[in-house]
Amino acid sequence: MAITANQLSVLLARSENTLLYLWSPHCSSSVCIPLKTIQDFCDSVNLNLYVLTEYYTDAFLQNEFLSRPMLSVNEFYYKTSYCNSYMKRFLSELIPKDQLQSVSHHRFLLFTNEHFVQSYEKIEDIIP
Repeated sequence: MAITANQLSVLLARSENTLLYLWSPHCSSSVCIPLKTIQDFCDSVNLNLYVLTEYYTDAFLQNEFLSRPMLSVNEFYYKTSYCNSYMKRFLSELIPKDQLQSVSHHRFLLFTNEHFVQSYEKIEDIIP
């Protein structure tokens, strides 16, 4: 499901605590973890999970482990098909400007309702 930051904010407002995982299907870094692992973690600590895939390529085939549909950035709305550009535009609408720098290079974003709380580099650092 392709969405804008404003549409995601509406979804986030429905849940008290939500983790947004900025997922890249072909990432092999230690901070890129399998979808089943992050869903199991969120279930164990009572966090709602949304996964936002950075790329469309075969990503949606891997969402069988998720409780909610996988999301992607609506590149038509942001008027670019370049991943770095649409992710930057999307995040700049979702995260307050004074906190945007802290999100840099982090894949895990914690929200209370639609309000950004904190970003994390590793799953082990997340404290709901």
